[in-house]
Amino acid sequence: MDQSNKYRIRQANSCDALHLLDCYDSANHLFGLHERANGDLQTFTELLKTDCVFLLENEGVILGWISYRILTECILLSGLYVRKENQRIGIGQRLFDFMINETRGMGLPLCLAKVLKNAPWAVSFYQKNEFLFLESDANKPIQKYVLGIVEENGITQSPWSYVLYKML
Repeated sequence: MDQSNKYRIRQANSCDALHLLDCYDSANHLFGLHERANGDLQTFTELLKTDCVFLLENEGVILGWISYRILTECILLSGLYVRKENQRIGIGQRLFDFMINETRGMGLPLCLAKVLKNAPWAVSFYQKNEFLFLESDANKPIQKYVLGIVEENGITQSPWSYVLYKML
């Protein structure tokens, strides 16, 4: 039986912070982040206030979530997490496609994502979805344009993360 027809995407609400944290912990199992700090729950409570957050469920069980924020001239994909046991079966792709469809009518030309360098599976996912690496010494017109939007919105690259972009 095809399990995919049991999937449901819904907007997260203020009661879902713990569900987001649980899914985040599961997705980050590979990093060895098994213990929760008290501040983590607050982070997800705040995320629900500042970002658009959607959950993908199967029979009431949350398998993954996506969060994004609308900024000047772009969408910032602020989080995409899938439970460890549900990875590599298309859950992340469903959530990403949902976000693209939800924001399509806004006319924004760009989607940005910050991705950890030590998460090559995540980098691969974004590359599969036609994201490109933003280079800080950009000399191509499109890279200069994207770099300007990144700087205008206060998005920074760090030694442990990449900024990736996709023209919409």
